[in-house]
Amino acid sequence: MITHVDPTRGSEYVVRITHDFTIHLAQEEHVLKASKADHLRRQYTYHEIDLRDFGYQVVFATGAGLFSDAYSLFSMTIVAPILGIVYYGGTMPRHYEIALVIMTFPGALLGHIVFGILADRYGRRRFYGLETVISIMGVVGTVSATNGVNGSVSMMGWLLSWRFILGIGMGGSLSTGAVICAEFAPSRFRGKMLVAQLVLQPLGQLVAMLVSLALIARHRNGELSEVLPTNCTGECLQALDSTWRWILGVACIPYAVVAWFRLTIPESPRYFFDQGLPKEAMHDLSEYIGKSQSAGPSSGVELDLQQPRTASRSSQSSIISSTNSATSTVSRISIETSYTTNNSDSQIPESLSKGFYRYFWSEGNLRTIVAMALCSAFVDLPYNALLLNTPRIMTLIWNTKEPSSASIYSQLVQLCWQSIVAIPIGGLTGYYCAFSLIDKLGRRNVQMLGFLALLITFIVIGASFNALSKIGTSGTPAMAIIYMLCQACFTFGPSTTTHISPAEVFPTRYRGFSHGVTSASGKLGSIIGLLFLSYIEYSQGIDYKVVHLWLPYSMLVFAFFPLCGLVISANWIPGVEYSSEGLPKTLEDWAVGRANAERR
Repeated sequence: MITHVDPTRGSEYVVRITHDFTIHLAQEEHVLKASKADHLRRQYTYHEIDLRDFGYQVVFATGAGLFSDAYSLFSMTIVAPILGIVYYGGTMPRHYEIALVIMTFPGALLGHIVFGILADRYGRRRFYGLETVISIMGVVGTVSATNGVNGSVSMMGWLLSWRFILGIGMGGSLSTGAVICAEFAPSRFRGKMLVAQLVLQPLGQLVAMLVSLALIARHRNGELSEVLPTNCTGECLQALDSTWRWILGVACIPYAVVAWFRLTIPESPRYFFDQGLPKEAMHDLSEYIGKSQSAGPSSGVELDLQQPRTASRSSQSSIISSTNSATSTVSRISIETSYTTNNSDSQIPESLSKGFYRYFWSEGNLRTIVAMALCSAFVDLPYNALLLNTPRIMTLIWNTKEPSSASIYSQLVQLCWQSIVAIPIGGLTGYYCAFSLIDKLGRRNVQMLGFLALLITFIVIGASFNALSKIGTSGTPAMAIIYMLCQACFTFGPSTTTHISPAEVFPTRYRGFSHGVTSASGKLGSIIGLLFLSYIEYSQGIDYKVVHLWLPYSMLVFAFFPLCGLVISANWIPGVEYSSEGLPKTLEDWAVGRANAERR
């Protein structure tokens, strides 16, 4: 900045300095034009996305993977008993059963974090579809597993390895899909679109049971109709071995459809803007909305730098004045050394590592991601622990103790029907309520209501199930309704909001990582919950084998986790979800973080 001119240095010196500074001002003017043009492109892009209707195609492309994942995960509750009959003479050893059920979760934990980081580092689209290919590999590998010739290889070892690989694909699908859906969703529909993604999960569970029923029903008058689990030989073993492979292998069909949609989805314009690539963002916006690129501000848009901008008075330099004719031109230019907007997400951080530290540590947003991760763990721990113990819980609820006289066919069909009534129906009911109320009540309120409802439901189940189970079939309707209500509370509340909030609250640069960490915490909770239910012995003889005593005790223990989730949600989860104008917050409004939001 020039504050004065020394007359002792001569007019030639003054003219030269003024000329150099005029060039500098021209360069600054060019930078300001480019900055404002990029800002206009950004605002145009966000406005165009917000003008869209409910994005059914985006929801399907990003959520159909959850359908396939839920199918693959839940179908194992039917396949595990079949494997026990085929390879272990009736019942699979407990430690094998536990390992088979759990093994997808360590893979999913890894997939959440790895694909979340990749989505932030290289873009949402570059690796989107790869996780589906990994899932297909996991399914094909699982159904191809064998003991080899005379037990030359361990079939269980192969099954566990391929289920781990399948889990990696599941984890990547969930985190990346949530981020893409949030970034393409109009602000007024974003919550409902993210809920709609999750609706496909209970549908996947439902289809898993229906496909299992259809494949088992092929043998209703054949090999399985008269044979007991301990007497299955010859054609019976062959029929069951074929059945479990088909049940799991059908998942490749929806995975293949998902892969095609994901490989054709455009890159998120928000990611391109965050990387300083506005032209690429405009191109992908045009691809998304089906308009030509010329629909928005072009790279050569004319800008009037004399118009007032959103900037502080201190950001303006003094006007240069001089009696020299060369400086008279300069005196007409007013320079702003910085061009700022109300959105912190509009500027690229100085460096990934430095910006990461500043956002999460210096600005206090570490508390937000820790709170969301803990809430995710507190809901997934009981949810998946109960979900994957469905066969034992259904036996208690429906008062069917697997009598020795029941055939293989009867037992498997019975398990399918019981699971359909108690699990997917309750889950769909909860998601319907969440879809209807997520914007009316707000994310944090829905999460708190869900945790509170789970706390009450767990206590009721813990206090009543033992008594209801003793009165026989008369208690079955009450137990079934209570358990369905429990599943509805999961999906209405924290199971949904812990998927939505991490995709909204954090800035574009860290959104994939943040959602990945939050979801990975949930998978860690699932592993802990499954191990707890599998090995806990409350007192002599009260363990997983005595379900009518084991389940009530477990529910009372699980009541501790929604209580913790309720406290954390009330104190640490952001709750202001509307702007001062009464409009739903945009992703850029959320991205300012806790400290900047408090200063506004």
